Amino acid sequence: MMNYLLAFIFCGFVCLVAQLIYEYTKLTPGHITSMFVVIGAFLDLFHIPYVGCKTLSSALGMDKAMAKQIFTYHKIPQVPYISVNKDYDILKIEEQIDYPMIVKPSNG
Repeated sequence: MMNYLLAFIFCGFVCLVAQLIYEYTKLTPGHITSMFVVIGAFLDLFHIPYVGCKTLSSALGMDKAMAKQIFTYHKIPQVPYISVNKDYDILKIEEQIDYPMIVKPSNG
């Protein structure tokens, strides 16, 4: 019974790797890094050891707005920032943060 389970897990892993290789050829760099979270989650699910940060920390690290909230909560020094959504007002942002400023997407 254990051999069937291992064979099933191995086949699933091979299919996942094949899918990732296929997706890698058509994704942007931001999407490629998010695929590593999926790989980590798969390895965590089956208790397969790997090198790198765990799934939760990897996912949180890729979401800049969430990472900034965590840094603020733990009083980790950082440059001033504002997280905005699609309904932002650039004039209000300019009142709060001086130039030069950097604009980055939250995810990716």
